[in-house]
Amino acid sequence: MIAMRKLGSSAGIMYDIALFTIGMSLSITSVSYFIMSLSYKSNNRIFRYVSDMKDINECIM
Repeated sequence: MIAMRKLGSSAGIMYDIALFTIGMSLSITSVSYFIMSLSYKSNNRIFRYVSDMKDINECIM
């Protein structure tokens, strides 16, 4: 949506894309850190949930 507003200048689009990718990578790393801290606090529950997800994925595939 931001890129649509700045269609006139390709530099603005490139800037928006760079900001978007940086924001996405930052949010992904923060989410993974959050999951890691959760898994340290409650190991069994998280790992059981992950193994269940793997089983569900294998059933879907």
